[in-house]
Amino acid sequence: MASTINALTGSGGVAIDGDATGVLELQSAGTTIATVSSTGLAMASGKTIAGNISYPARAWVNFNGTLAAASMIQASGNVSSITDSGTGRYTINFAIAMPDVNYVMSGTSGNLDTVATGARALNRDGVWTTTTAAIRNLSASTNTARDDTYIGVIFLR
Repeated sequence: MASTINALTGSGGVAIDGDATGVLELQSAGTTIATVSSTGLAMASGKTIAGNISYPARAWVNFNGTLAAASMIQASGNVSSITDSGTGRYTINFAIAMPDVNYVMSGTSGNLDTVATGARALNRDGVWTTTTAAIRNLSASTNTARDDTYIGVIFLR
């Protein structure tokens, strides 16, 4: 059960029903379209107002790969920490698990203060789980792993 706010059809108006679970459901004509848990996590039905499918980011992170792991993260969403696994190799740890391992990643890397001197490649690095994603940052021209002052990654599912 959850507390609900339901936009009614027909007669119009709003129906509000509450309980003590700490979960809030937003409804339209009795159908749940979004849920917010007591931890602040929001789950949407996947539909935009126009009816098109929407796939929001499940996690994202902006980090500095040259810093110690404890201070790498500059900003993030649903990322609890990063494990430094060696030069150019990182494991992203999710605060809330992915629903399965069929998520995708997109990212970019370079330097915060200067122009990157060569192309970069940000790759998947081994087996991903629902709670971790290992990535590798490479200098594309030499195919060598490297730490950069800016690495930005987004995960979608």
